[in-house]
Parts: sequence; C-alpha cells; structure tokens
Amino acid sequence: MVALLLLTACDGNPRLGRGPTRHVTVTTVDEAGAPVRHASLQLVDREQPVALNGNASVTIDQPVAGVVTADGFLDEPVVLDPHDDAVRVQLLARTSADGQTRRVMQFGGDVMMGRRYQNPGTGTGNPLVVDADGARRVVARIAPLMAAADASTVNLETVVGDLPALDAYPSKRFLLQSPPEVLDALESMGIDFVTLGNNHAYDWQDEGVASTIDHLDEAGIAWAGAGTDAAQAQAGRIIPVKGMNVGIVSATTVNGDFVNESLPSADVPVPADLAEKDAWQYDERAFRHGAPGDPDFVEPDNRRPGAIWAVFEQLEPTLSANRSASLWGDIVDTYPELQDWVARRGHGGAALFQSAVVAAQVRALRAAGADLVVVQIHGGFQFSEVPSDFLRRAAHAAIDAGADLVIGHHPHVLQGFEWYQGHLIAYSLGNFVFDQDFLSTFPSAILRVVFEGDHLLEARVVPIMLDHYRPVPVTGKVAERVVRSINASSMLNASSDRLQPDLAASVLDETVSTNAVLRHDGTTYRIIDSPQPFTNTYSISKGRVAVLPACSVVRPVVRPVVRPVAGHGDGARVGLDLLAWGALDDGLADGANDGGMHWRGDGSSRYDDDHHSYLHLESDAHTSATARQVSRSEVPLHRWFEPDGTAMDGAPTYTLQFDVRRNGDPPRVKVVLYDVNDTDPTVEPSSTVLHEATIDVPFTREDTWRTVVLDVSDLINTEYDGIRPEAVLVYLSAPAGDSRIDLDNVRLYEWRALSDLPDGMWMPADALAADEDRDVTMAVHGCSPTS
Repeated sequence: MVALLLLTACDGNPRLGRGPTRHVTVTTVDEAGAPVRHASLQLVDREQPVALNGNASVTIDQPVAGVVTADGFLDEPVVLDPHDDAVRVQLLARTSADGQTRRVMQFGGDVMMGRRYQNPGTGTGNPLVVDADGARRVVARIAPLMAAADASTVNLETVVGDLPALDAYPSKRFLLQSPPEVLDALESMGIDFVTLGNNHAYDWQDEGVASTIDHLDEAGIAWAGAGTDAAQAQAGRIIPVKGMNVGIVSATTVNGDFVNESLPSADVPVPADLAEKDAWQYDERAFRHGAPGDPDFVEPDNRRPGAIWAVFEQLEPTLSANRSASLWGDIVDTYPELQDWVARRGHGGAALFQSAVVAAQVRALRAAGADLVVVQIHGGFQFSEVPSDFLRRAAHAAIDAGADLVIGHHPHVLQGFEWYQGHLIAYSLGNFVFDQDFLSTFPSAILRVVFEGDHLLEARVVPIMLDHYRPVPVTGKVAERVVRSINASSMLNASSDRLQPDLAASVLDETVSTNAVLRHDGTTYRIIDSPQPFTNTYSISKGRVAVLPACSVVRPVVRPVVRPVAGHGDGARVGLDLLAWGALDDGLADGANDGGMHWRGDGSSRYDDDHHSYLHLESDAHTSATARQVSRSEVPLHRWFEPDGTAMDGAPTYTLQFDVRRNGDPPRVKVVLYDVNDTDPTVEPSSTVLHEATIDVPFTREDTWRTVVLDVSDLINTEYDGIRPEAVLVYLSAPAGDSRIDLDNVRLYEWRALSDLPDGMWMPADALAADEDRDVTMAVHGCSPTS
C-alpha cells in the first residue's frame, strides 16, 4: 500500500537555460579587520588572477574555487557561491604580532587510483588514468586548494607499481594497486608526505611494499607507516615545514586477524552451495612443526585453515619473536590464504598500532628534534558514522604520549572531531581519491590547521565531494550537508561496535566528549571548541513537513518533546533524508554550469530565475526518460543501541517526497529494494534485489508545480522471503508518450517518533512533522549560530 498526497508548491516559475551571471563581492581583511589591499584571487582554470584591492566584485555563473594570496600572509582557499552577494575572507599574517612564524598543514583522506580509475566502464563519466595527464585531471579541481599549504599529506591506501595479479596476497578480498602515475596526481596537489600504515600496503606482500617505497623515494615524497620489516614500518619520520621539524607516526589497527577468526572451524559442515573460490576454507591440509618438547611444537594432523589459525593464536603469546616468525612462516607455506597485513612474524607490511610502540616513536621523534608530532591512525569500523571505542582510546593515548594532533583514516566516510587535552583529533577524513560507490563515501574534506610555533592557532575544514570519483570543492547546501555529517558524528554520544557478526552499530556511550562543531566562517568552516547550541521552537502543521536547515543536528529540549497547539497526542517525528542530494542545485566547483549532482540517467539540468536548478525529463512516443541517484540508500531498522544490543529507537516509517511539474502523462516512480550482505570478511559481498514496485502518480492539472508525498513505509518495512530490505534505489521517469517532467527537491525521509529516541542524544535531522498542529522545541547545532 502506497499513500499519496499532492500539495501545491510555491517554487516560482522555472525556465529553460543556464544560471544567470552573479556578482559576488569578495572582501579581504587582516586579523584586526583592516582591508588587505594587495590581495589577489587565483580561480581554478582562470589564467589571470583577480585583483581584490580590499574588496572586488567577482563575476560568476556557477560555484568556483580558488586561492587568495597576499605578500606577508598565508594563502587561503576559498569557494564562492553565486547565491552569495558578498563574502569576507580573513587572511592570517605569516608572522604573529610577537614574532612567531605561522605554518599551515593540510590533511586529506584515502587515496588510490586502481580499479575504476583503470577500467571506468562506458557512459558513466568516470575518470580514466592511463598516463600522468589523466592522473592530474582527476584531481585538477582540488589541486590548487590542497597545495595552498606549507605541507600537505594524504593516506596512500594502495600499492604503487605494476605488479602481476598472480603475485597479489592470496584470497584477500579487496586488493588495491595504483600505477606510478598516482604520484603525478600527488605532486600536482603539493603532497609532501603520505601515510602507508593501512590495510592495503601489503596487498602485494613484501614485493608490493618495496615497490611502493621505491616509487615514493624516486618521486621525492616522504612516507611512514610501512616497511619490509617491523623496524622500518614503525619508524616515525621528520619533515621540514617552513623551518620547523614536524614528526609523523603512521600505524593501523586493522591487521587481518579478524579475517582468520571468521574462517570455519573443524566442526562446521561444508555448505552444499560452496563456491569454488571459497573451497580452500574447508581444505584439510597436512601440517606439523617442530619437535615434541619445543615451545612451538605442532603435532602432525590434517587441519583446515581456521583450525591451524586457532592453534597459532593459542601458541603465539608464549613464543619468542623468532619462534613465532618461524612457526608463522611454515604455516603460510601450507596455508598461504591466511591473512596478516602488518609487519610482524618475520615479514613486512604496515605498522601495527600499539600504544607503547607509538609512544616510543613520539619520544624518539622529539629526541631527534621534532617540534610538532602528528600521529595518524588507520582504524575503526568501515562506513560507521562514529569512531569505535578502541580508536577513541588509541587517539587519546597518542596525545597522552605527546602527540600534538591525531588524524584518523579507514572508515571511508567522514567522522567527527574532538578536542582532547587541548589537542585536536580528526577521527576519519573519509575518501579523497577513491572509487567506492556508496552515498556515504562521496562527501570528503580537507582539514587545514595553522600552527603558531607549536600552538594550534586555528583549524578549518574545506568541504569536498567526490563526483565521478573526482574530488571537487563544494559550496551552498551541498557544503552544508557535508559539514552536517561531520557535526552529527562529533555530537553523537555513541561509539561504533560490532554487536553481532552481522551488526556494526552505534552504541550509546555517555563517556564520549562532544565538544567540537564546525561553524561557517568566510568561505570555509572553522572547528570551534565547547560550542553552545541554540534553542528553536518550530510550529508544525498537521500533514505538512517543516524542512530544517541543511546543517541541523538536533535533540529535544525536554520530555515530553511537544506542546500541543490543537488536538492531543505526541505524534511528533524527526525526519532524516536518505537520498541526501535531491535538492539538485549546483554546488560543485567543477567548471560545469549544471546541477543534478549524483543523479544518473536521461535527465538534464535547467534553471529558474533565482539560479535554482531542477531536473528535466523528456520522453518521446516510444521511449521513456528515467533518472536515479547513482547509489542506493541504506534503510536500517534501528540506528542506536544500548551496549547490550537493545535498540534505543522505534521502528521507522518512510515517505518519498518530490516537487514535480508535468506536461503530458504524469511521472512514474519505481522503488527497488535490496538485501546487502557484507558481513563475512572471508567472502565477497553480495547484493540481491528483493522486490520492485512501480507507482503511478496521478495528476489532474498540468504545468503547475506540486509537491508529491508517497508513504512507502509498507514497501520498505515488509520482509520478502523472510528478509527485510537493507537498501533502496529510487527511479523517477517520464513515461513514453511525449511527456515532459520537471523534478526538484527529491527526498526519501526516514521518520522516527521523537518520543522513541534516546534521551539527550544529538542526531542529524532534515525535517519535522506531527500528527496534529503543534509546536516542537529543539536544541540545535548548525553551521552558524542562527542557522
């Protein structure tokens, strides 16, 4: 059953054509607020800089990015939006009033150029990297902004080289190798240093580590975090940054043991439908090691890989390093599929994160003359919105050991920030140049920190979006949405944990410090300490949706959370937009004057008089025209849990909402529901279509913008063959028959009753609704104190 509601919208009169030209006044000031009259703005792809002279009008018809420069000041990245009449850019002097030199470091997330960058497919617009020019084109939009620093670093999550596929680590699920041209992209972005302490440095084992290091050394890019033995992998590095020595330590918590622990034990029956590529997990192979009486003696027997791993796991804590390496070497000769991705047990790999070892490296760097020390940790749960408890403790331990700054990687999604003992922690910077295709993996950011001597003067974020796997600066609502994901993670009183083999979830954690929020400041976002929320009361009309600002992170002020205006009951609900990018406005500084980011299909972008973009679909007599988002949206039954695994929120409901105008037949909606299985690290993930439903949307009037609301709760919450869907993909089409359909503000809301949500927990929100007219009072964190 799908319920339908049609509402007349007040969105103006859209028209054909490109967005109009706008004039944005850019004002440059120093720290005292005085004009900086000799500044200039170099926009990406424009040959001549714009002389600002304190302030100047910049003519644009789309979002643009660039760098503001002035003698005696730090370079400043900017992103301009045509909807802004004026922006104010504060420039920091290179030298403080008391003579301290200021230095800028910038950090990006995970980088690789394998897989889709080598085989992009056809008709997708994906980049193709076959030479140095191709590699540079992938990062062309972000390169000048990333280079606007005294030192820039990323996590290089790949082997670099041209090693044969047959030499890759046997049976590793995901293998990443990038051609040497990836280093041309790094050089164009001004990357001085890369971290290798991650779970892909050893994908081609020792030969791959050596290849990566050789290519980096040849390119003159410093590195840390991997090696052909443990000593080389664990060693920190010092790089010069404008006359200051900065030490960097890189290590990972992801070592491969969890894969071995997931292998079937001796008593697990062989599945009837076992795939040939997974048959090795059940092979019984003859193995023995040592002699009776030796501490590493393993008696002769035929064992599965999982069984020999259990034997080794029991023996290893009792063995010396040499005996452990000898035993492990014999085991992998017989069971090469067992995984170990870190430098230990007699082989190379990434540096394993151990608090004592990291502390020793921090002390060694200080003794060697490091003025600042940055620790980068690769860990946590992939795709989780908040850090794991272990990662939090590891980051705190690094700062307790003397680190000035901690940077996290591995989840492939943005996570939040924390101020700990006066030092900044960035738990995950997400993907920077990567080819994953989940909606949550597209938002990214540059972390920009300015140190005055050894004091952190300020920290900022430049929001980024991966569009066709290219990093692109963003502005407007797109930037606000990116920032909201960071703020939501920063403010959520939870840690990620694997409650069950198939459930990695956000678990309530009242010990979590929520003391960092991004606020809009100029054209980027400043990370502030101990932010104060503001309180707002929203008047909700029955049957209507109150859309919140794009940055909103909210929680109810008091219980009960609603004060009825009319009627009775407490049917107030908070809505989260699962499509995320359905506004269709142009927020990408990508050199293309069009909207519709993350949409794929037959549609084209058009603009109204206010420079707002919408999607136009036009069919002919024989062929329909269809558009969909590029990736599925997750639809979890629950989002927050008690430590014992008890769900803390009620069951969700769902509405699909969009603005539409038609000329011809009404639009058609198709909802495709999926079961996604990625719980077993020993097998490839799977995605299965559970159900498809097509919905006709009736209309009685043409050429009028209307808002359609479809209740799709029953579709999503139903079990199909005993399985509830985990993901959904929405298609919108103009049916064959000379139809012209305009679409805007496409949203898939997940609704949860405010009365069912955890007390005192901050959560991202896009909308409020209620069963009766009422006021709802919420505490809000936004991009600005008034957003």
